[in-house]
Amino acid sequence: MFLLVILLLGWLNSVVGKPCPSNSLFLFSQSHKESVCMCTPSFQCHGDCISGHDANPNAFKSSAAGFLPDCVDCYCQHNQNQHQSPNLNGNGVKITDVHTGKSIYDHKDILFQAYCFVDKEVTPPVPKALKSLNWFHIPKCGSSFGTTLYNYMCRNYNNAPTLKRIVRATNQHLTSILQRGGVLDRYSHFSEIDRNWASIVDFTTLPGQHPQCWKARKMCPPTMVNCPYFEMSKSFNGVLSTSPLYKMQARIHTGSTFFPVIGHRRLQTEQKFVNTFVGLFRDPRRRVLSAFNYHRHSFGFVDNEEILKAATSLEEFLAVPGIAGCQVKQLIGNACASNPEYKLSEEKALKAALLMKRYFVFVGLTDHFSTSLCLFHRMFGGKIEDAEFANSRSTSNVLDKIQNNGYSVLPSSSWKTLEVKHDKYDWLLYVIVLDVFRTNLKKYGVLVPHELETQWQQTNRMSCCKIWIKFVKATFGEVLATVRHSLSEGKRRSFADILQHVLEQMGAIPKWANTDKCINCSYVPHEEVEGVGNVPYEGNVALSS
Repeated sequence: MFLLVILLLGWLNSVVGKPCPSNSLFLFSQSHKESVCMCTPSFQCHGDCISGHDANPNAFKSSAAGFLPDCVDCYCQHNQNQHQSPNLNGNGVKITDVHTGKSIYDHKDILFQAYCFVDKEVTPPVPKALKSLNWFHIPKCGSSFGTTLYNYMCRNYNNAPTLKRIVRATNQHLTSILQRGGVLDRYSHFSEIDRNWASIVDFTTLPGQHPQCWKARKMCPPTMVNCPYFEMSKSFNGVLSTSPLYKMQARIHTGSTFFPVIGHRRLQTEQKFVNTFVGLFRDPRRRVLSAFNYHRHSFGFVDNEEILKAATSLEEFLAVPGIAGCQVKQLIGNACASNPEYKLSEEKALKAALLMKRYFVFVGLTDHFSTSLCLFHRMFGGKIEDAEFANSRSTSNVLDKIQNNGYSVLPSSSWKTLEVKHDKYDWLLYVIVLDVFRTNLKKYGVLVPHELETQWQQTNRMSCCKIWIKFVKATFGEVLATVRHSLSEGKRRSFADILQHVLEQMGAIPKWANTDKCINCSYVPHEEVEGVGNVPYEGNVALSS
């Protein structure tokens, strides 16, 4: 009965989950310069169909076919199912973008309707399939987001060779074996990718003899494998690694490997990366508690570990030189816990906020994880998979080990007593991200969780950070105007270069921007979680990755 009510509400709200009917995929066609519905392999396109092109990613080459998302009588059907009634694209709910006039037909996605809540009064913009993305992964801001990105890029891809490193002791020597382990399909959890080197091993016995190794070697395709529905930025593979190291490890048995990059790369600011980054940000108080409880996680920290162990409170932890300002530092080109001599400033927090607004096509919030996933799929399409809502790297599973290693652990509510001034530069960035996230939720008709709305009201409308947010928006507009002027004069300067020039001319942030008032604004919610559907981080949010 509950599921029936959810389905009915989905239809009444005119948003039922995903573009394109069953047996087709919503993806970007480089040759058509727009989103298309591509028929999956072994299914034929019927109606006003279009052909793929060799300029496209592997899945939509010239041998493939599909249709535009506004085609009413188009559908995909298997030759053996000709007797069945076709699932016409026009059977979906029509959504017309009020700004562009473009339309799509939205189709049922049971998981979207179960986890996501939409505003029936809002007509959202038409989703646009991503042609490339780079994952900006801040420490303790949600490794689980990798599941969504992997499923979005490689959905329905069931032919990927996968590997597992197996270490065996033979005659007192350690032998490392790379073994083929079945397929990594769209239902695989990111935890499986991370834990098993992108592998799901189904061998019952280990290959101990050379003939068996040769047999395993022949099972694998010799060509380099890539995600078929996606185009990666060549010099920043922020989701799947193709580095020589992993190629070398795989060359004997397969010649290729999938390996999700779960490291914390710094922002790349070349012009080609504009609007390609996606990532989750976090209330700095909650992020630092998560780092504290996970053996004082401090990516990039080069000082003595004993200094971190000695910190017994969040204030002491943040007082260690190099620990505070993680999110700002990673945006402006430094490690999360960088050189203790590196000094942050309000100007650098401003730079980080402006880079985020220009280079990110999507930002979400870790502490509103399920809402972030709903917004991602509403903006870019793609069917939601149940695995996306799983917390794949919960710190709570390893707390005993952490404490046995000599680290103290704080209660999950400890962040509430931490004043934001102790991590003030990350707070100045966070309120900007919060404003962008809420704006997109409103724009795409995803209901804003009560806690998030209350925090936004406190930091924006009630003037704590209202002037600071307006100042950042005005400065961003000024930099964009300079970029356009430069282009009109035939000069091709990157946004990052022009931003640096504008900031140098500005000097110190003016007093009227009210940064001091924003830094002293500290909202603490009454409830700990965002509500229905916040599966991965429900309860002990601070104990999650």
